[in-house]
Amino acid sequence: MYQDESLEIASEQYPLTNETLALLGKRFSTRNFAESTRESSAITDQEKDTILKAALRAPTAGNLLAYSILDIVDEGRKEQLALLCDDQPFVARAPFALVFVADYQKWADMFRATDCARHIANGTVTTPDAQEAPGLGSLMLGINDAVIAAQNAVIAAESLGIGSCYIGDIMEKGPQIAELLELPQYTFPAAFVVFGRAKKALQPTSHFCKNAVMQNSYQRLEGAKLEQHIQEITEWAPSSRMNETLATYPEAVFVRKHTSVFMADMNESVRWWIDRWCAHE
Repeated sequence: MYQDESLEIASEQYPLTNETLALLGKRFSTRNFAESTRESSAITDQEKDTILKAALRAPTAGNLLAYSILDIVDEGRKEQLALLCDDQPFVARAPFALVFVADYQKWADMFRATDCARHIANGTVTTPDAQEAPGLGSLMLGINDAVIAAQNAVIAAESLGIGSCYIGDIMEKGPQIAELLELPQYTFPAAFVVFGRAKKALQPTSHFCKNAVMQNSYQRLEGAKLEQHIQEITEWAPSSRMNETLATYPEAVFVRKHTSVFMADMNESVRWWIDRWCAHE
């Protein structure tokens, strides 16, 4: 499916199928939750424990488990998260909410507790410019670990009939989020997922998949191929995401999202998180 791939992927288009693939094909983001006060809609402790255990079975770089999971059980704190995450009330109504945190703080604390810095001073560590403090590579590995664990949780929940929604706004409002969740220096909220049974089933959102898979190396779109891609993605784009004054979908994305106040705030906040991580004592 490299050069002549479909514009979008639906579950019935899988060359092979099984229960897992069918599950992936029908998933949709759940924002409208069934009343959790009803016994049939509530998420049980056993289901929560199963989702968490599935998350913790995710692959992790070097088996370091460079992430932590915050189970937000305090309703007041969840309401604050809903406000800080672009004021989305459905977040506060979610019966189960998990923040997946890239976490090298626990390793930094263990390094200090075991006086690992002495191995640099006495020459046991010979790597040039080695330092005790975690670098940006550790941050990226932690983010990878955390996001992989989050997706494990999402698929496990889906298999139990429990919907989910990623809340990307968790990266915004860095100082406030860090204070609310008591996140120390070498942590970063990589993913926030809310869970609950859907009030009603929705059709999965289609994805524009043309040119998404490449063989061996990156193949930049240029010339006629780029023009064709712009035309096809504009024809595919949902009308709700288009602007009648703009001719193409890239223009709509540029105006609505890329240059939005939301994205400016996100950029500033992510810069804050990185600067905080790099502010070594």
